[in-house]
Amino acid sequence: MDPADTTAPAAGGGTGPGQRSGAPTHPTPVRAVMPAAPAASAAASPPKADVELEAGGERWIVRLLGRSTSGPASAAMPFLLLGFFGADAPSEPRREALVVGRDLAELTQLELLAAWQSGRAPRPPGERRPFFPEIAGKGGKEG
Repeated sequence: MDPADTTAPAAGGGTGPGQRSGAPTHPTPVRAVMPAAPAASAAASPPKADVELEAGGERWIVRLLGRSTSGPASAAMPFLLLGFFGADAPSEPRREALVVGRDLAELTQLELLAAWQSGRAPRPPGERRPFFPEIAGKGGKEG
């Protein structure tokens, strides 16, 4: 091709296979070439809302109280806040625990037992933890 020839098409504007003459080319959206997702079947069961656990000689009902993530979006660590409710009084949690996980149904009985063992009684609403409890009793700066 002669560099002085001004009739040659500009880069990216040629009329090769799959290109339209005179129209700018745009990338094809991925969704346009992906097969359609199968429709959710009516027989699919919803995720478990409650899980039963035997611990400390009692029967417990474990419920998901909340979800969170920590870290940058590309490597976010998923957390679950679990509530342990007594089978005899399932209205208020008697213990709470924070565990790593995406869904309550994915946790094994051993993981739930470990969460129960590390769990604590929930704090009453409005009660705050001291920011640095180990230095709360110390005086100001000496000097």
